[in-house]
Amino acid sequence: MAEKRKPASADEKMPESNRDFLEKSAVRSLLRGAISKLIENRPEDPIAFLAEYFDSADNKPGSNKVAKAHQELLLTHHSRPAFESNMMLAYQILSAPKNAKSKAGLKGDLFTELLTKILREVPGEVSEVLLKKLLCYENEVIPYDIFHSGVMTCFIFLDFYAEADGLFTVLDTSRKKEVDKELCDVVLNQLNAALTATKDDPKSILEGASKLRPDALAIALDNAFDSVVYDESMARDEFVMTAVIMFIAKVKPLR
Repeated sequence: MAEKRKPASADEKMPESNRDFLEKSAVRSLLRGAISKLIENRPEDPIAFLAEYFDSADNKPGSNKVAKAHQELLLTHHSRPAFESNMMLAYQILSAPKNAKSKAGLKGDLFTELLTKILREVPGEVSEVLLKKLLCYENEVIPYDIFHSGVMTCFIFLDFYAEADGLFTVLDTSRKKEVDKELCDVVLNQLNAALTATKDDPKSILEGASKLRPDALAIALDNAFDSVVYDESMARDEFVMTAVIMFIAKVKPLR
């Protein structure tokens, strides 16, 4: 009489297939999302992009929504078409309700926290001036158009800050970290004239600064060099802050 076969023990069960393993561990879904984002954003450095993506793919309940939204915004430059979909996803992350009893919607405190995080690359005294212009009340609900405007303003401001810093580097030929004030004033006046001719939206302001007329700047600098007396200098911080205030003066409040 044939002996009855005992049920297979846990150790004797059929090995898990590769596909089952990937599905159970959610790796397949994560990889699919990563590849989709990679194709959508087309970064210059795909490996660094994927590293950033996986680093920000923390979906644990206690993870920081502002950090997630910020990482989403950093996936591509604000000038690229894919940034718009990243912007929408960042807004959805921040607007998601905390629990079943909470209402969806982005509050002003989280919005301000995100803008502060975007501007963390610039000195606090610089970002503070812009954040005052973009002020929102702590408990007010922020609609998407306000969110979009504030985020774009901050990213474009970072580009402008870099351009202003670059202008000072061009003037600082002796690398003394100080430049004759008269020369600095000439460049700042030309920059202000370029900004004055632009519209009030941040993108136009940045374009105006980047198209600072080389011919007018060269003539003005030649005249300044002829009359310069080198009796007063301007440091980088003062030069950049003066340029920054010109930018902020052109930016419209969000409300």
